[in-house]
Amino acid sequence: MGENKNRSSSQSLKLDEIHTTFKQAFEIKKNPFPWIKALSAGIAAALPVFIGLLFGNSAYGLLAGIGGFTYLYVFNQPYHQRAKKIFFVMVGLALSVVLGTLLAPYQLGTAIMMGIIGASVFFYLVH
Repeated sequence: MGENKNRSSSQSLKLDEIHTTFKQAFEIKKNPFPWIKALSAGIAAALPVFIGLLFGNSAYGLLAGIGGFTYLYVFNQPYHQRAKKIFFVMVGLALSVVLGTLLAPYQLGTAIMMGIIGASVFFYLVH
């Protein structure tokens, strides 16, 4: 009987944690939208694409534009933490592009891979 009590209490704790997570996910925060950062990230992503189009090589421009997304992940941090974060974001984005290219003809493979990537990021950030 003691095991059932422990199971039910651990299950209720997990349900409370899930409920709290969903509540926080849909909570509207009153922080102002960072317009400067958003515009800078858009320019950082679009400028390489535009330059690639001007020189007739849009593929290289699109690849260089991926690096512009890393600007979104840079905050006021020490340089070594910033460099490490940008490196892992770059590797993650490049890996996502490679996996997307390889799995593009296979809809089921794409869906499964998106689930795996989403679950891994979710569990990495939660735990």
